[in-house]
Parts: sequence; C-alpha cells; structure tokens
Amino acid sequence: MLSKIRVMLVSIPGKARQAYTELLNNIGVDYDVVDNFSHIKRDYNQVKYNGFLIDVATIVRSGSREKVEANHLIERFPVLRVNYHSSGGSIKGLPFGKFSGDGMTVEEFINTECNSFPSRSLRGSKRISKKLNILLLRSESQPRGTGEKSITTDLSADSAFLYSTSPWEEGEKVWLIVKELSDHTPIESIIQRVVPWGVKNQFPGIAVRFLKMSSKQSEEFVMMF
Repeated sequence: MLSKIRVMLVSIPGKARQAYTELLNNIGVDYDVVDNFSHIKRDYNQVKYNGFLIDVATIVRSGSREKVEANHLIERFPVLRVNYHSSGGSIKGLPFGKFSGDGMTVEEFINTECNSFPSRSLRGSKRISKKLNILLLRSESQPRGTGEKSITTDLSADSAFLYSTSPWEEGEKVWLIVKELSDHTPIESIIQRVVPWGVKNQFPGIAVRFLKMSSKQSEEFVMMF
C-alpha cells in the first residue's frame, strides 16, 4: 500500500535530513528531497504527492517568499513539520493545516493522512475566489432535474469548494455540471473534505478534486486563471 504513496521532504542537508531519509527508507515510502521551497515548483511541479514533511530548522532559515510557498503547501496538502533532536536521535512531528489531522509520528502521518489523501501535483494549484453555478449529481446517470444546486466559493484548475448542506462523505464520488462551461458533460470528482452545516465561521460544503473532464472543459477552466 505504501508503495503508492509519495511524499516530499523539505530539509537542508545535514544530520537531521539524514535521519529523516533513513526513517522514510525504513517505512518504505517513495519520496523526493529538496533543500528549500524554491526548488519544489522549479523541479517537481508536475509530480503528484500525498503529503509533505517540512524540517522546522529549514522553515526558520527560509526567507519571507519561501515561507509564503510553505503556507501555500499547508493549504493544499497534508503537512507534517518535523524536528530532529540530535541528543537522543528522536524525531518529533507536528501536523499543520486543515488536511493534517492531530499529533502523530512520521509513520502514523504517512499511514493515515497521506494514505487517505489523493495525490495531486503543484501544477494548477493557484486558487481564486470565483462563483460558478454547479449542479451536484450523486451518479453520472442521475437525472439532472434532481441534482442539488450549488455554487463554488473558491476554485483551482484541479479542485473546488462547493456550497452544500446535504450529507456527504469523504472519498465519495460526485459529478458536477458547470453552467458556465459550454460543455455540460458531468465532471467526475472525488470528495476530499466535508464541512457539515453548523460549523462555526465556516461555509458548509464539500472540497472536491476533479478526476475526469473533457479537453474543452479543461481549456475553459485554464482560461479562468
């Protein structure tokens, strides 16, 4: 199962990075390593990842622009901040961001948060606040007249957050008809996060990642950015 998971380690060279890579090798997960955040988009923009491990010391030494990139990752992926203690050789983990769960070890983070998070690339990760009219279908063949009317509250080239007060579950498939697109073929998507009605200061709805869309739909989405 872990062979299907790929994570990125952001850490400056040194004993800490060596300890992190040894641990990842023991866990048996695929991974890439970069010295700093600026190298991620430059060299790995199209590689799909299930999560990121970020060394605390590397964050501290990063410039303001790189810290912006780190915050961008936190909004899009499960992220575990890791800290190496040379005195005892231990590695402490601190999950950070809405996809990252509670306190856990590196292995627990990979087995739970990364394992359940559909891989995605950094390409097309720019998000915009754009309102599109959406019809939500629970199956591709569901009559369109019975779909739930919704709108997007934010959008990227490969995902969106949709307003909804209906019961949904993470990992569930959903099909979207976007009124603003010329091609109204239902877009197959997967639900990555659910915010139920009644959560303080949050819009109820579902965060979805697009799985399949036509080339025409993809072209029109790109034009929105």
